[in-house]
Amino acid sequence: MRNLLSITIALSGIALPHSQASITVETQAAAPTENVFLNIAPEGTLNQRWQYISDTIASGHTEPGQTFRAPVQSDTTLSQIAFKISDVNGGIGSGVYNADFTLTIYRFASATATTPGEIALQDEGTLPASLLANDYLVFSLETPLTLAAGEYYGIVLSFPEAAANQGLSFVNALNSSYGDGQGIFYSNKPNADTMTWKVSGGDFHMVLVSIPEPGSTAMIGAVGIPLLLLWKRARRIRREA
Repeated sequence: MRNLLSITIALSGIALPHSQASITVETQAAAPTENVFLNIAPEGTLNQRWQYISDTIASGHTEPGQTFRAPVQSDTTLSQIAFKISDVNGGIGSGVYNADFTLTIYRFASATATTPGEIALQDEGTLPASLLANDYLVFSLETPLTLAAGEYYGIVLSFPEAAANQGLSFVNALNSSYGDGQGIFYSNKPNADTMTWKVSGGDFHMVLVSIPEPGSTAMIGAVGIPLLLLWKRARRIRREA
């Protein structure tokens, strides 16, 4: 029985690798409010453009992102990411409707690092057929990602191929006051022939949502107690035989 309990306790700590999956995308009029662990706010008047219209035009290919620090108290399970759609700087391009995209979450060394490290998650999805300015675009991960306590990450959006009018603007946060990360982008600006990582000069108005983590005690209780009862029953049967 001691071995069974050891196996049960060990299983509760297993971290499975995150494989590529799909992302569900929807719009809503207000920002998420339940289980929010980061809200870079208040929103400002500036914006950041996400677009891929050309590889030969400066700024024709821009993949925006935002770095952040995971909560330091304990690991957090990221389930949703929300950005607010802007109506300026091109607003909503006609080429983004039903457009395929990739969302990548990188690890970063610090709050001020610009170049990403290894990929923690990379999922794909399709944007909705209808979008409205000032709505929130909410990305829901099919398989939530566990963020290590106190570690730095960065969320980057990209389109796989160039297309006409394929651009979407997001609202920035006011005064870039978030201190545990920064707005970044991977772009061919200002050199049309070279893609490089840069600081965007402003944070995204970004909302991150978690799901409650099951406590290790609850997991052991759910699995270990039935095993304990089964062992007691087997021992009683042996004694009665």
